[in-house]
Parts: sequence; structure tokens; C-alpha cells
Amino acid sequence: MNLISINIYIDRIQFEVFSIDNGKRNSVLQNEIKIPISFSMGDKLEYIRKFMSMIINRNKVKKAYLNINDKLEVYTIKIEGIIEEVLSSYGVEICN
Repeated sequence: MNLISINIYIDRIQFEVFSIDNGKRNSVLQNEIKIPISFSMGDKLEYIRKFMSMIINRNKVKKAYLNINDKLEVYTIKIEGIIEEVLSSYGVEICN
């Protein structure tokens, strides 16, 4: 079973897909999504939705951990919402 850790910043999303075997964490994929500043808000959210859908689908992610690093920004709250929507649509459990 694969898990994903997602760190949300105002200008990027860092993520790591990993599995846990016998108590050992094995990294499958680690990268970040740079959010284009030239996009409108709607285009940015659609860009994130498509990118995260592809990552979750390809890696068969079953659980997710979300961390918001710029909590006071309205923008990061919108990103969190779109990511939670994508996770939910793929049946991914969001853990605390």
C-alpha cells in the first residue's frame, strides 16, 4: 500500500509517495509541483487537480498526510480544498 505526504506552500506543493514495509519507510517518488504565477486562480486549481490526480492514480495511493505551511493565506486554503477533493474522489484516506 502506498501513502503520500503533501506539504502545501503558497508557491509550490512538495510531495513524497512512499510505502511502509516491516516498519521501514521506502520512498517511491519525491518531487514538487511549482504553481505558475501567471495562471489565474481557477487555472492554478485545475493545474493542481490534474497533477495530483495523475500522481494518486499512477501510484495507487491509499492514505495521505497533509501539511499546510502557510496557514494564514487564503490561497493555501483553496489548494488544501482542491487536494482534499481529489483525494476523496479516489477513495484516499486522509490521516492526521
